[in-house]
Amino acid sequence: EVFSGDYEKLEAPLSRAYLKKAAISGDQVKGVLGVFQKLISSKAHDHQGFFILNTLVEHIPDALNEHYGTVWQLLLTRLQSSNTPKYTRSFVVFLCFFACKQTPQKLVDILEKLQPGMLGMLIQQVVVPKLSTVEGGLEEKVCTVGLTRVLCEVPALSQNQALWAQLLTALLTYLEVEHPEQPAPSADEVDMTYSAAYAALHYARRPEEDPVPEILLQQLLPKVSLEVLEVQDKQDHLVTQELAAAEPEQLDNFKDQVETV
Repeated sequence: EVFSGDYEKLEAPLSRAYLKKAAISGDQVKGVLGVFQKLISSKAHDHQGFFILNTLVEHIPDALNEHYGTVWQLLLTRLQSSNTPKYTRSFVVFLCFFACKQTPQKLVDILEKLQPGMLGMLIQQVVVPKLSTVEGGLEEKVCTVGLTRVLCEVPALSQNQALWAQLLTALLTYLEVEHPEQPAPSADEVDMTYSAAYAALHYARRPEEDPVPEILLQQLLPKVSLEVLEVQDKQDHLVTQELAAAEPEQLDNFKDQVETV
């Protein structure tokens, strides 16, 4: 059921504000997840569902332990059945956010229970081709930190040299190039009952709390360089066609960043 403008304006922000302060469990968690499920099924309001999910993962992650499988199944079902550019961007950011706030291995364990090899498929079919569409200071930071942790902390991924190098190349490219402005939402992503003024406000960037304040944005590339190279040193045959195909200027810039640390 599509929400009316006034109801949607209040439900997600109030839920997020409450979750940051309250300790909930049991049936209360199920109720909040019901709100999330309604929002995530709507092309107009799915981003609000991700906001609620981010708040749950950051502030009361233990309360979600028995529900993570269901949550990820809902996200993957929507990704496959009714995808939009806005949803894909939000999905990529959440995957990286989860790796930041939980652990990459926990992400792997959850996805592997749903389908073996799922993380690899998501990296190859969603993260790598769509990472460049994510723009914005905090979102860029979340993606960089999350994917760096995935590269360095998932043994199964580091053993798949081609996929590891493909993700590394995508991350390096993401850090080195200027990102395009986020496109306006398409007609099927906008609830046409909203006024033009509210629609503009509705889709504006929201100032969010930094989920990884201990890492400074200007130090991000050197950190990526050192952590990745530490893993790379442990692998004798990591130079793949993906890395060999990278632009020489991109690799030179990457080398310069490492040498200045």
